[in-house]
Amino acid sequence: MRFVIGGLIAAALVAVSHTGSASEAPAPERYLAEVIETCIEDGLSQDVCACFSGRLTTDLTYTDFQAMNQAVRNEQLHTSMAPVARIMDSCNPPVTTPAAPITPGYTASYVVNFMSDCVAAPTDVGYCGCAVSAIQRVMSFEEAVAYDRLESWGRTSEHPKHIDIISAWFACADQTRAERSPIKRR
Repeated sequence: MRFVIGGLIAAALVAVSHTGSASEAPAPERYLAEVIETCIEDGLSQDVCACFSGRLTTDLTYTDFQAMNQAVRNEQLHTSMAPVARIMDSCNPPVTTPAAPITPGYTASYVVNFMSDCVAAPTDVGYCGCAVSAIQRVMSFEEAVAYDRLESWGRTSEHPKHIDIISAWFACADQTRAERSPIKRR
């Protein structure tokens, strides 16, 4: 499943590579314009993209942004990934109500996106709700964002909670099968 920090943010990061020296100052305007352009090309409104670009300048130093960009290019995790996902969520909140509970620390967009991708797989909605609840129970939001990024690189087994989440998902599959079975256990 794709979690939160998807192609849009990765594309924006790649668009904003800079070869000059890093500073604690916000990203130069020309790079922010590239973020907005990439964001719009990915199908989001100009208002959402301007919000995302603007929040990047106020909530993340250019040094951190560059470090995260380099990490993404090298398929490595970076501590700024979850804050950037939160920035995007604040600029583009979901238009639907999440079909599963939201644990404090997680965003509504995370749950909506997970459920949407899971059901589109196609997977039973009961399993999807159980699976997203399991993720929220087993991992912090930051760990879930890291797991998502590792998944996009085909490396989820590197995550320290990989076995925990897989075990929880197997339990969800068992629970979903039991709920759909015509024979009820006592």
